Amino acid sequence: MRFPLKKTQTLIGSNISMRSTVTRIKDESQWGGFRLQVLVYSVITFLFFLFTVTCTLSPAYAIVDPLASPNNKFGIHIIAPTPDESSPAASLVNSSGGDWGYVTLLIEGKDKNRDKWQTFFDDLRRRHLIPLVRIATQPEGDLWKRPSEGEEQAWADFLDSLNWPTKNRYVIVYNEPNQGQEWAGQVDPVSYAQTLDKTITALKNKNPDFFILNAGFDASAPPKPPLYLDEWSFMKQMEKEVPGIFNKLDGWVSHSYPNPGFAGSPEGQGKGSIRTWAWELQKLREAWNDSRIAAVTPFLLDYQQFPFDHFSFKKVKDVIQALKEPAFYPHYDTVLELPKTPGRPDQENKAILIKGEIYRSIVSGEDYIIPLTFKNTGQSIWNDSGGTTLVAIFGQTELGIIPVELPSREIIEPGKEIAFNINLHAPQSGIFEVSLQLYNNEEPFDSEPFKFVTEVKSPVTLLVNASLPWKENFSGEYLLTIASGIINTVTKINLDTRGQSQPVEARYLLPDYDFNFTLQKPFYKPKTIQAKVASGINNLDFGTLDPDFLSVMFNPREFWKLLPFSN
Repeated sequence: MRFPLKKTQTLIGSNISMRSTVTRIKDESQWGGFRLQVLVYSVITFLFFLFTVTCTLSPAYAIVDPLASPNNKFGIHIIAPTPDESSPAASLVNSSGGDWGYVTLLIEGKDKNRDKWQTFFDDLRRRHLIPLVRIATQPEGDLWKRPSEGEEQAWADFLDSLNWPTKNRYVIVYNEPNQGQEWAGQVDPVSYAQTLDKTITALKNKNPDFFILNAGFDASAPPKPPLYLDEWSFMKQMEKEVPGIFNKLDGWVSHSYPNPGFAGSPEGQGKGSIRTWAWELQKLREAWNDSRIAAVTPFLLDYQQFPFDHFSFKKVKDVIQALKEPAFYPHYDTVLELPKTPGRPDQENKAILIKGEIYRSIVSGEDYIIPLTFKNTGQSIWNDSGGTTLVAIFGQTELGIIPVELPSREIIEPGKEIAFNINLHAPQSGIFEVSLQLYNNEEPFDSEPFKFVTEVKSPVTLLVNASLPWKENFSGEYLLTIASGIINTVTKINLDTRGQSQPVEARYLLPDYDFNFTLQKPFYKPKTIQAKVASGINNLDFGTLDPDFLSVMFNPREFWKLLPFSN
C-alpha cells in the first residue's frame, strides 16, 4: 500500500543532536522516562510502505514553512493555561540564546472559553512561546469520549475566534487513537480517519493558516483489538477509508518514548524507543534528517500527582519542602543550558486607521502636525523586538514627510491603539498622492498602505457679520471660537458700527472642511453657526445676538445698557 503525502519544499533549519539531548536529559534521578512529542514538517514526498510513488501537488495553503526562518525547536508540554506554567516554560525553552520556543497544550471540548484562552494566548505572545494545541474531547471514567457529530465545526469556530501568537496555527487532532482508551474503549481507524478528514476540512475552510497535525500514535501498541491496534495496521485502514488522508496533513507528530513502562535506554533504537520517530520515518521511506524537526516538546513540565508525576520536570512540592531541594530535576537544568536558536516565526503585522487622515486640502506654505491613531489588529506586539515605524512611501519628498518611529517605551499589543504624529509641509500648489506604510524591523506590514489625496489651496478668509437688538452701533470687541475635530481656537474680532469685521485671513483653517463658529460678546448669549469654508472670502452671518439678562441681574449698569431705551 502506498500513501502519497503533500509535496513541499525541502526544509533547512538548525541541527540538534537528539542523542546528546536525550542522553543528558535522561538523568539517574527519581524518574523513569519521558515522552517526546516531535513535530516534523513533511518533506518533498512521503513514501508509505512497499514502493515508490510520484506525489502530486496539493492545493496551495497559507501556512508557512516553520523552518524557512530561524527556528528554536526546543519546547515543553504544559498542563495548566496559567502564568505559573508558561513562565517556567519560557525560562526553559528560551534560555541560552533561544527565543520563540514551543509549548504543547491540551484544550478539552468542554473548555471552549474564548476569554480564558485568548488571555492565555496573549500571555504566550508576550513570553515568545508558540502553542501546539492538541484538541481533545473529555474523559469519561478511564476513557476519552469519541468526538460527537459536528464537533469539528465547533472546533473550527472556536479556534478561529482566537488571535494566535503566530501565523501558523498548529493543531494536533486528538491523541493516540490506536489505543482504545483514547477512543471510547475501542480502536476504530475508520472513525478516526473520518474525524481527521472532517476536522481538516472544517479548519482549512475557516482559515488556511491552520497547520494541521495528526494525533501522535502509540508505536508500541500490539495488534490486539479492540483495545489496541499496531500503528501501521491502523494507518493502512485509515488510508483505505479516506484515500490520501495523509496527503492532507501539514506536518507529522511522533510520540517517541520508550515502552513498555515508559522506561528504556537513551541509546535505544527503533519502534518503542525514544527514537520511534526514526522508525516511523524509515517506514515512510525517508532518511531522517534532524533539520526537519520543527519542535521537540518533552512530556511534561509540571505534574504533581499520579499518574504523570514521574514524568514531571518539576519535583513534587512535598519533596521540595521536606528536603529543601531545588524545584526542578537536574534534566531541567541540562535542557536550560543547551544552546538554542533565537526563533523568528512568521506573525501577522496588521493595523487599521481608526482616527485621523491626511487632510484632503491644505493651505500653501503651511506646516501641519497631523495625529493618526492606529489599532494593532495583527499578531505581533509592536516594538517588542525591533522598531515600528510609519513611513510615507508616496508623497514623502513633495510634502516633506519624514518617517515617524514609535518611541521604544511604547509597547503596543494586539487590540491596543497608538497615535503617530505626521509632520507635513504644504508647497505652493499641486495635488499629491500620499501613501503611508507601517514597518516592523524594516519589513512592511501585511496590511495595505493607507492612501490619501491632498490638494494645496489658497487660504480661507473670514468676514464676520452680527447685530445687537435695539442698537444702532454694533461696534466693539467680540470673541470668535472655531471648533472641529481638527482644530479648537479662539480669536478676537472687532466689528465696526455696521457690525462687520475686516477680512481675516485664517491660514489655520482647512478649505472644504466644516467648522463650528461661535460668536460671543459680554452680556449677550453666544451664537453658533456651522459652515463649510472654501478658499477665498467666506461670510459668517450670525444675525442678531440676544441679550443675556440673567447674567446682569446683579449688575444694574450693564443691565441698563441692554434695554431698548439705553441707546
